[in-house]
Amino acid sequence: MKPLFDELHARTMNTEYLQADESTIKVLTKLPKDEKGDLKVPKKVKGSGQMLGYMWVVHNVTDGLVCFQYLNTRSGESAQEILGSFTEGYLQVDGHDSYNKIAERENVHRLGCMARARRKFFEAQGNDPQRATYTLEFFQKVYELVREETTEMTPEERIVWREENLKPLYEQFKTWVDAQLYTPKSPKGGAFTNIKNQWETLMTLFMDVHLLLDNNRIENKIRPLALGRKNYIFAGSHGAAQRIAMMYSFFATCKIHDISPFEWLTDTLNRIMVTKLSNLHELLPTADWQPFPKGNSDTHSLTDKAESKS
Repeated sequence: MKPLFDELHARTMNTEYLQADESTIKVLTKLPKDEKGDLKVPKKVKGSGQMLGYMWVVHNVTDGLVCFQYLNTRSGESAQEILGSFTEGYLQVDGHDSYNKIAERENVHRLGCMARARRKFFEAQGNDPQRATYTLEFFQKVYELVREETTEMTPEERIVWREENLKPLYEQFKTWVDAQLYTPKSPKGGAFTNIKNQWETLMTLFMDVHLLLDNNRIENKIRPLALGRKNYIFAGSHGAAQRIAMMYSFFATCKIHDISPFEWLTDTLNRIMVTKLSNLHELLPTADWQPFPKGNSDTHSLTDKAESKS
């Protein structure tokens, strides 16, 4: 499956609109080594011999492709390794510093996440109910207005609609935020500081009508990882963690295109060893994927062919 995963990764990165996020995973085995043979030292899980690694996930919004990759850290170097080939387009991420170097590239535009900004105010509402209510009403109104956009609008009409309906609301809210006094280290202060720091990335919504308000689509792709952490608790090795990432990538892409993961995997395992490398893309679980026709006289012999080739 590794060559097919490499094909999925290459096609996932070939886009002008990418979302990225990361989440933790525990790993049980020995420390991995880098290319020079030196030990890499990921963070240890407190109270255990396990290491704490990260599942990085990127989402090609335009083509509906998802690619997970496992790395030891959440550092900027890891972000460079994951997103090194992304040199032009929109990158929608949270405010973590790991993505700064990628976002600083000349032709890369960083997009913020309204859901993350809202969440910080929601978590701080017990600290300042009055201002929290005002801010949460702002976010609610923004989402309501975006839902009013219709597919019948042309891109040009949608841009005008956003300028006329959304932009005044944004500007009014920003003026209010700038006028607020708060303690920086308080929960509410953290929420205000965050939205001020992220404001320019939130305004990029007005650059292109195809851009989304938030990163929720990619967060939905990470949910199975959270469920997995409760079930299998840790990966047995760093190699196993990457194999988990590979299968999550395939199955998340299946889900986007409403393809049965079981049907897709069964079909792919039967066909992959008799598929030319130049034709691997035909096996990817995308909108173009078609299972081998049932009832075809060659279906039952695919495995036999693979065995005879080997």
